[in-house]
Order: sequence, then structure tokens, then C-alpha cells
Amino acid sequence: MAPESSFSSNAPAQPNHGQQALRIPSDLALILDDAGSTPPGPQDGPPAKKRSRTTTDYTHRKRVPARCVYGENDSPQPPSPTGHDAESEGSDQKIIARLDEIKDMIGREFLLEIDLPPSGLGDLSYPDPLPEPPLTFATLGADVETKALSPTNYDSRFEERGWCYYLAEISLRRTIDDTLQHLAEGGEKSWLSNPSQLIRQYHELEKQRSLWRFHLPTIVQFDDEQVPDNEFAFGLRGRFLEWNELLLRPILYHVLHLPSDQTPLQECVELAEKAIHLCEQKIYEYQHTLRHGGSWFITRRIFAYACLILAAAMQPERRIKLPARWGSAIRVAIQALGFWSQDAADSRWDAVLCRPPVEPTPPAPTDVPFTLSFGPSKPVPELLAALPPDPVCEYLVTRYFATLSPLFHILHGPTFQKQYWAFLQNPQQADLSWLALLYAICGLTLKTVPPTDPGLSELWEDSSTPRDLSSLSLKCREAAMMCLSQDQFLVRHNLNTLEALLILIHTIANTEGAEYGWVLLGNALHIAIALRCHINGDASNFIERERRRRCWAGILILHTDQTLLYRDIDLSSLANMKASMPSDANDDEIQEHAILTSPAQASSRRITHMSLIRFHFQLFQLSTRVHSHVSGPNQLNEAALGPFDAEISEQQQQWDSLYLVNGARSILDTAGYAHWCILQTYAHQLYLLLHRPFHHSRSSCFRPESRDRCAQSGLALLDIHRQFFQLPRLKCYRWLVNGTISCNALHGAVALTSCLVDMPNDADFTEHLAVIDAAVVRLECLKRKSPACSHIYPILRCLQLRLSRASPPSPARELAESRFEDWVSNVDWFRPDAIDWDFWDGDFSTPQADDDLTATT
Repeated sequence: MAPESSFSSNAPAQPNHGQQALRIPSDLALILDDAGSTPPGPQDGPPAKKRSRTTTDYTHRKRVPARCVYGENDSPQPPSPTGHDAESEGSDQKIIARLDEIKDMIGREFLLEIDLPPSGLGDLSYPDPLPEPPLTFATLGADVETKALSPTNYDSRFEERGWCYYLAEISLRRTIDDTLQHLAEGGEKSWLSNPSQLIRQYHELEKQRSLWRFHLPTIVQFDDEQVPDNEFAFGLRGRFLEWNELLLRPILYHVLHLPSDQTPLQECVELAEKAIHLCEQKIYEYQHTLRHGGSWFITRRIFAYACLILAAAMQPERRIKLPARWGSAIRVAIQALGFWSQDAADSRWDAVLCRPPVEPTPPAPTDVPFTLSFGPSKPVPELLAALPPDPVCEYLVTRYFATLSPLFHILHGPTFQKQYWAFLQNPQQADLSWLALLYAICGLTLKTVPPTDPGLSELWEDSSTPRDLSSLSLKCREAAMMCLSQDQFLVRHNLNTLEALLILIHTIANTEGAEYGWVLLGNALHIAIALRCHINGDASNFIERERRRRCWAGILILHTDQTLLYRDIDLSSLANMKASMPSDANDDEIQEHAILTSPAQASSRRITHMSLIRFHFQLFQLSTRVHSHVSGPNQLNEAALGPFDAEISEQQQQWDSLYLVNGARSILDTAGYAHWCILQTYAHQLYLLLHRPFHHSRSSCFRPESRDRCAQSGLALLDIHRQFFQLPRLKCYRWLVNGTISCNALHGAVALTSCLVDMPNDADFTEHLAVIDAAVVRLECLKRKSPACSHIYPILRCLQLRLSRASPPSPARELAESRFEDWVSNVDWFRPDAIDWDFWDGDFSTPQADDDLTATT
């Protein structure tokens, strides 16, 4: 009988490549249980014999205290365990799980050190949540003396200890992170209101901490009072003591910030004293660390501990007894910070206290520049050479702000105009991030105009130049990324950097496919957080404040596109950031010191530059809640459909009242109608997400109303695609069908097909079939316009074939419907090479060539 888990303490030993397997001791199994869940999966072979240079020095040279080699939070990770069966099936999943765990650990390190919002990484799950150690060790319960290691047993014993440290470190970081989330639930105000609750909470959490320590394997045990010379135990001990200080920090905050007319409880004062003594202890221990990968975190902690001690020393009325050597500890902290600040720019006061500055600061003469380049630098004249001629460039910018910017209005027009005139006066001195923004604007506009546009005539004066605007647009986007790279945008960024990235991602999503911009969107999100776009900052400069708010709204809009196209994305962490919407004002109303809107304008329902952005902002909040619902355990709760439907309908009514005239499109406002159509795609996608589990008669929770709702939304999405493709008045927005609009149409076609195959045999849906046929004709024209359309076209062809064939006799029809539903549920629309086309064999047919089917128009 196979064991339940390879981590189980009573699991029978199983051979692995001829070597005897080991039962993992119960104390390590308990540690793993604390970390989350016991990881299932096949057994690994022995880890590769690989160790870092520092680890080798530690073992083969004269032993020195580990703190002289490693920081407490930068102990060496164990060798990457790639066994002899690394090429076997499932090895990729193990590597992904380990990489995800390392990514999670790094994210938790930054979350603890910087005031960043939760990233949501902890909400993601993998089949194997923890990496699995090899089951070939002699023992995990005995201590390892490095002195006694010989060349024959060194690797195995050292790697055993490395695995124990690695798994214990994962457990400890996760537990600390959960503790921090718990302590921060009520905010700092809650720490002042109920001291008895603070004390009780501390003792309960301290019990958990002691229990974690009790189950720690002997091989990585440590003494609280003695600094170990084992580098693994040294790092684990340091983090364990920091855990205690974090538990005590709310109590210290309570004692220091309690109103002067109130007296703190004596036990609170005693626990505050304990926190201060821990701070002093850690300052003395940290002063001996040499340079390592965690030096930045060490300096921040030294500074934080020194600040806590000074805060207590400056308030003697709080009756906190300071350590006898607290003054010496402060001097040690200053010396340590001064030492690191000599050659490390990120250890100076401004960088220690803040995230990257909004505006770049000139480097000090002693700074060694830190770069993350993607290629060799190019001189500015060479970067400028790819720009279109000045008249064409100005035309592209003008057209962008006239027709394209309102769809994604994150730029403040007057600010850009001022920057553009300054650029024309002295192009050689242009800021590279702003130059990237200019290239991004030109690249998008070139994708939306025909080659015969008179504004481009100067481009074609050289008859040898091919009239390929797609190629020119791609060159502009490549130039934009080159400017960003040369400007070191990954380590140095400003609002121009963020605006350029957002427009590039917007262009990619709407011309190539949303999936191609996902990685860039992650970069943009974290740059926006570094620039503090997610918080309500100082209103001393209204233009800068609104630019930040608009950029954050752009981040949310692009994430909304991703969540509608991919059903496995939960963005609750972004929704929980309480950022304000951009002000409902036009560009020319936003001045540096005020926003010039009259009370009548502020209270009226008028279309402004920000109307569409603000509606998108509301949609992000709604779509996030809908995705959280459909991804959770209550997705089959019919009672939730009514409130969600009502909320979507309410938003649709708001759009109708602003953009339509008596329920019909306005002939005076083409842009407004285009905006209305775009918003409707989001509403119908949300309807599909909500009603999909209830729309099929084979479902145990079938609702005829849900099937009707899915059919109506599918038809609506296909009709919106038709209008953007065919209506002359929407000609300047036709480029949108190359990306997201066609992806939405695909989802609508799949939903409609699923509803039609579930209809009774005698149902007449000729009109519905004509809608699918027309969509196939349109996508045939678009299939060479973008990767998204080329992927969508064959799927629509298959759906058309499925609906055009005569219905197979029952019970074959029921089997065919079941197979179709299974196929639809598992297909990956953006990887046609991975789609199971064999599904269309037998009862169905697979289109082999365009000539095999004559589309009906």
C-alpha cells in the first residue's frame, strides 16, 4: 500500500535508484504542517553536488563565526535538489513549485522591510505547495558537526542540514507573514484602544512561537542566548528573535503613543522593555556582518531598532527601563550605517527611509552605478533617428490626443504639450523616459491609420520605402523599449517611465493580444507602487497628483482586461488598495494649485476626459468581486446572481444616461458611442462569468434564465465586434478588433454555441447561425492582422462547423453535447497548438483549409 505522503512520519521506506529511503521524522513533518500542507509528489533523487563559494570556504577553511560570513537573513540556500530522475515526468512542476516558493520568500522579505501592499502571491496555489527533499539521507534527527565531516560523507550530511534549514525557513517566513497580517488587521488605532487584548494576543502568539521552536529538528536547533557558529542555525535564530520583536512591537507602540493623561498597564511596560532589550541585542549582533546579499535589509533593521530605542529614551515619562548600554548601541548603529553608506547608495538616510525617489537624484562621486541593461547603450542621436520626420511626428501626436487618448486617457495633455515643445527646442537633451513615451504614442497611432492618410505623405517621399505601417509601428515600440532600457527603468523610474509602459501595454493588448503584455504589466504595477500612485498623496501639486491617479487607474483597467480573458486571476489585493479615482475634470481644468471646476459642473452629469476612466475604475472593483465569487466555493449559489446582475445593470444604466440619447446612439458624439460599446463588452463578459455554471440543461443547477442570459450576452459581444468592424462612423476605432474586441467576440461565440447545442431539436435559431457565420467572415479578413485573430479564426471555424451539421440522433446528441462542454471548459484559446483538435473527429469535422468551408454571409 502506498504511503499517503512522502513526508509522512510513518511512511514505509521505498527504494530510490537502489538507495535506501528515509522516513522523515515527525518533528519536521509538523513543521511542514505549520507551513501549510504536506506536499505530495514523487520522490526526488539526491541533490546535485553543488554549493556556493562562500559555503565551500566556510567548511574547508578555519571556522569563523557565521555572522562574519552571512547576515542573519541571508544564510546560504541549500543546493538546488535536482536528482537523478530530473528528466522524469513531473520534474518541471517540482522546479516551478520551488521557484514559486523562493519568489514567495523574497516577496515576504520585501513586504516585511518596505511598506508595500500584499501582492496576493499567498493566494496562489500549486499542486505541490512545498518542494520535496530527497528521501536518501541517513538521518535528519542527529546533529551534524562540520569538523567531523570527511570527503566521503560531507555532501550528504551538509545537504541534509541544508534541506532542514530550507524547509524550516519556509515555514518560519510563512508563519511570520500570517502573524503580521493578523497584527495589522485593526490598524494602529486598535493597538491604543484595548491593552488587555494586546497582552492576551501576545501570549497566544508567543505560545505558537514556542510550539514552532519545539518541533524544530535537532539538526538546526539553536540557543537563544548564544550566537551559533553554524550558519544555518545562525540565520534561523536571527529570524526567530525578530519574530519575537515583531510580536512585541504593537505593545511598544501602545506604550509610546498612549495619550499623556492615561497610564499604561504595568505588564505592557514590562513587555515594551523586553522589546527594547531585543532591539539592543540585535544591533550588537548585526554590526559584525560583512557584505552579503542581505546587507540592505541589515542596515534597515539596524536603523529601525535604533529608532525604537531613541523613541523610548525620549519619553522617560513612559517609565520604560532602558538597557544599560543603550547609548553605546546607538553609536554602534550610527557607525554601522556610516560604514555602509560610504559605498552603497541604498544605505543613505533618504534611500533607507524611502523607496526609490520619484525624481532621479545626481549620484555621489563615490557611487558605483547599479544597472540592469538589456543591451549596449546607444548615443542619443541614434535613438532619435528612428523618429518620423517632425511634421509626421506632430501629426501622429495630434491624432493620438484627438481620437486615441480618450480611450485610455492617462496623460495630462497640457503637461505633455509643454514637454513636447521643450523637446523640439533641444532634442539632444531629451529625457529618455519621455522619449520612450513619444515613441509609444507614435507606435500606437501608426497602427490605427491607413497608409494613404495625407498626414503620412512625407514618409513616402522615398519611393523605395515600403508602405508597411505595422513594421514602422513595431520599430517605434522597439525604440521605446530601447529608451527605457537605456534609462535603466527597472531601477530608476518616474511618471514618464510609467506612462510609456502603460501605453505600450495598451497598444499590445489591443493590437496583438492581451496575453503578450502580461509581464510588462507586472513591471508597471510595481513601478506604480514605487512611485506611490496607489496612495492619496500630497495635494500641493494637483497636476502631479492627477497624473499618479490616472496611471493607477490605467493599471487597474489593464488588469481588468486580463481577468476577463483569463478566469484564474484574482486581483483582490489590488482592489483592497484604497486609491482614489482621478478627478472628474478635463485636462485644461487641472492646474498646478487647483482644479478649476465650478459647483454646477461638479454636480452635473457631463462627459469629461475622465468619464470613461472612472467607469473603468468602478468596473474593476465589480469585476474583482465577481471573479472572487466565481472562483470561490459559493459559485453555485443562485442567491448571489440577483445582486450581481442588478449591480451590472445599474452600471449599464449609468452608461446609457451619459452616452446615449433616449436609448439610441448619438449622431453628434461618435467617441461617446465608441466608449459605450467598449463598456458594454465588460458588462456582458461579467454576465457570462456569473451565469455560465447555470446555463446548461445537464447541470444540476440549471436555470433557463441563465441560458437565455448567456445567449443574449454572446450575441451582444458578437454585435459589438460587428459594429467596430463595419460601421463607418467607428472607422477610426476599427483597430480595436485586432486584439481585445475579437477575444471578447470569441468568448461570445463559444457561449452562444454552447447555448444553441443545448436547445430543443425543434428550436429555430437560423438568425443565431447567421451571426456566427458573419463573425467567421470578419475573422477571416482579420486573421493576418494580429496573433490574437490568427488564433481565434480556426476556433470560430470549428464552432461554425459544429452548428452547421445536422443534429446527430439521440443519445449520440447528448454525448456530443457533453464532449463539447468538456472541450470548452478546458480549451486554452491563446495556445491553438495545445488545443485538442481531435475532439472534432467522429461526430464533428476539423477544418483543414479555408476552401473546405464556404462561409455564409
